[in-house]
Amino acid sequence: RPHFGEMTSKTAKTILGLSIPEPERARMKALLAKAKAGTISREESLDLDEYERAGNMLSVLKAKARRILKAKKPA
Repeated sequence: RPHFGEMTSKTAKTILGLSIPEPERARMKALLAKAKAGTISREESLDLDEYERAGNMLSVLKAKARRILKAKKPA
């Protein structure tokens, strides 16, 4: 469970606005299709692993951002 230190509300909102650009999402889908078909090359498989790690990290950061914003909401 990585520790990122205190996140400001502004940073949390910025993180929640982040997304993977469409060309990258299309590449990920193409690589996934190749992996399922068993036609993916080693280099493409490594690329797919990197996309997965980046997606997981973005998910973790967004979860933290949501918790920060929820905690800072006025009661």
